[in-house]
Amino acid sequence: MIKAIVRVGIYRACGIGDAVQLTPLFQQIRADLPDAELVFFTSENVVDLLRHHPALDRVVGFAPAQTIGGASRFGNLPLWHRIRREGPWDFLLNFEPKFRASLAFRWVGARRSSGYVTRWPWLGLYSHPLFVPPLPAPDAPHVSTDYLRAWQNLTGNGDRNCGYNMQHLLQQPATLPELPEEFLCLAPGSGNFAGCIEAKRWPYWRELADLLRAEGWRLAWLGGSDDAREYRPPPGDLNLLGRIDLVTAAHVIGRSAGLIGNDSGMFHLAIGLGVPAAAFYGPTSSTHVGPFRASRSLVLKKDIPCAPCQEYSCRVPSSGFPSGAVRPFCMTLLRPEDVLPRLRSFFQEPKHTAQR
Repeated sequence: MIKAIVRVGIYRACGIGDAVQLTPLFQQIRADLPDAELVFFTSENVVDLLRHHPALDRVVGFAPAQTIGGASRFGNLPLWHRIRREGPWDFLLNFEPKFRASLAFRWVGARRSSGYVTRWPWLGLYSHPLFVPPLPAPDAPHVSTDYLRAWQNLTGNGDRNCGYNMQHLLQQPATLPELPEEFLCLAPGSGNFAGCIEAKRWPYWRELADLLRAEGWRLAWLGGSDDAREYRPPPGDLNLLGRIDLVTAAHVIGRSAGLIGNDSGMFHLAIGLGVPAAAFYGPTSSTHVGPFRASRSLVLKKDIPCAPCQEYSCRVPSSGFPSGAVRPFCMTLLRPEDVLPRLRSFFQEPKHTAQR
């Protein structure tokens, strides 16, 4: 058991969902080392989400050019130099998935370190490397388990069974729009800090919205500016696409009866807020990047042999699929009428409908 006060650094460039998936690790470290200083280095787009997380002392954000730009192809020395200046570090965890972007990691210096290793030779970058395959298998352990395993390898501490936790967002001030008394959130986006991933976007949001309204649900649409250009909710719905920040969105989700989304940050955020959440999964693995230790979650997917392929575009031969089927088949063959019964049983019936 480690008893000394230590300094712990973690690096991961990420989007909303990735940030939420790291919260079990943050909580584990805080429980193991209550007096440690824990600093998270990440993409600037998620700093506001984690700035007041109770397990973190500081969050340091980097611009996209510093995490996914040209510098990352050559060891990313400026980024690692900045982290070095913030040291010294007793423990340093690096969850950058690209090996080349970590070539300058040794410049930082840390008493103990861990990070992804996907190839040989791994150049001795870490004192306790975390060996993972270059492309995780569809049934690979959850990515949050990988994060926890890296910490366990460093310290020998057992898993404390922490799940997602974003409840701190509900304690932050926010100016909310007028909300219906009872409503569901729809989050049709599928992007992250690096851009939109079209293959993850389920295509039938308008049709599903019509069915949910017929069930008696009021709807609030959440997403960014890209989603605002893609969708035009009718006047009866609450259109918040591109109109509110993430902290306000968290408050809206927290007051809702639940959220339906793609495999995206909003889905994981809803789980972290303790709200019932359902999501469409196609090319991505619900085992590896799905719900984690979450009883109030629902995965919606089409069971076909090629899914999950974990590709950004559909490349499977069209033979064997119905004539006229559109790619990606794992998403387009999952129709709204197929998922409605499961959504109906997952979310409680609207009270104003049940009283009729």
